[in-house]
Amino acid sequence: MPEQKIPNSEPMPLRPHRIAFAYAYILLVVVVLAGGIYVVHNLIATYGAGSAAQVPVTTYEMSAPVHAMLDANKEGDYVSAQADYDAIIRSATSTADDRALAILNGAGLAFRTSNDEQFMLQHIPLFKSVVEDKNVSLALHVAAINALASAYCGSGRTWAVFQEIYKGDPYSTFLVPNDPDHSGRNMFLWSYQQMPTGDAAISLAKNFAGQAIIDKNNNRITEYNTDIESSKYYLAQADILEPQQKQLMGADYDSSFRYALYLYWRAYTVAILAHYEGEPYLSEYKQDYDKFTTLYENAPGIQYRYVGYAHLLYGYFLSWNSPAVGTNKDASHVQFSAAIALAKKDPYFDTDPLVRLIRNEEYLRVTKGIYQGPFSSAIAHAKSKSPKFAAFVQMLLATSTKTSS
Repeated sequence: MPEQKIPNSEPMPLRPHRIAFAYAYILLVVVVLAGGIYVVHNLIATYGAGSAAQVPVTTYEMSAPVHAMLDANKEGDYVSAQADYDAIIRSATSTADDRALAILNGAGLAFRTSNDEQFMLQHIPLFKSVVEDKNVSLALHVAAINALASAYCGSGRTWAVFQEIYKGDPYSTFLVPNDPDHSGRNMFLWSYQQMPTGDAAISLAKNFAGQAIIDKNNNRITEYNTDIESSKYYLAQADILEPQQKQLMGADYDSSFRYALYLYWRAYTVAILAHYEGEPYLSEYKQDYDKFTTLYENAPGIQYRYVGYAHLLYGYFLSWNSPAVGTNKDASHVQFSAAIALAKKDPYFDTDPLVRLIRNEEYLRVTKGIYQGPFSSAIAHAKSKSPKFAAFVQMLLATSTKTSS
């Protein structure tokens, strides 16, 4: 595995004596933890880059207000979750970790429920405040870095969010101008080198897989080969780290946002590897997508954040990975139609992640010449093959009153 380097990436000081081992669950805009047990361990070993070591753990009960907020978010009750968030932030008895959990879970709720542009960027400086708070445990410090690195994609790829993420030090040192994916990769590597987590590992796996497409298309074969090996490596690390997390969380894990995110990006990564590497990935990615959509199609807190994306991408990958043109035409159309139906059901339609992605993709491609990897390819393919999807995109662009400035 080639060493991955990031620019000017001196780790921030490690948190003293006790660090939380429960990784916050990154949502598309926010990070969610499910369940009431917050796992802690003593920092008894040095984590090397690329290490997925298991560590001894102890547990304590999460505070009741944070527990209530996470449950409300999990159920898709954003109004209650927002009220809980406000109460935690205002309370003089909230710990640094309680406030951090509230921010990582609730700082994006105001925009999600209002579509008010004044709230669109407020979660970014709040995430940074968690990264920089020396009283916050290491795992939440790392979770905040992961949340920052994910925030651009989680916003439906809103350009203003990308610009806000990389303002100021040390964040500007990770910036690759006009390249959100490479910038995010730098930040995920910074996180992973401080403390390996499944969140960062699966995000790096999908990031390198996406880069492989770009390098292959530009005939950069050496770089392409490194991308593929790096993606495989971090996918294997994620597969090691996630079962450890499941063991810690118990029954809550299968219904958690954390597990949903892992499955979502795993299916995406394996689908790209399938295109270039064939089996076993070719069979595996279909199983991964079918598992994901079956598990979360009607999950109130997850379906609008992840499942619409999954249907769109799955439909595209079915065609991209077909041994013969048109082999999976009908199956692709089913996925494109499911993506539309789910977006239309979202009670907060204008801030639905898939809706924002489609609107932002048009803006970035036309005004900035920025290609959003398989996301752009999936939208273009769905428009060309499905008149129903093309009409949906046309409706979104015609009714959009805001742009990704």
